[in-house]
Amino acid sequence: MLKCRELLRRGIVWKVGKGDNISFWYDNWIENRNLADILNISNENIPKSEAKVNEFIQDNVNWNIPKLMQTLNNHPII
Repeated sequence: MLKCRELLRRGIVWKVGKGDNISFWYDNWIENRNLADILNISNENIPKSEAKVNEFIQDNVNWNIPKLMQTLNNHPII
C-alpha cells in the first residue's frame, strides 16, 4: 500500500461536503496546496486565519462570492 501512496495522493480529490472541518487557508483543498501558498499570503497577513470553508458557502450549495471577494481582497477568484 505504501508503494501507491504518491499515486493516490496525486489522484485524490477533497470532498468538501459541509466544509466545517476544512481550514479555508491552511488545508490543501485546492490544487493540492493551501490557499495561503497559492495566493502567496504570509501568515501574519491572513484575515481570520481560523476560517473554515463552510463560512464561504451559502446554503451548503453555492459559494458566497461577495464574502470571498471581500476576504481575498484583490486576489482574483473567478
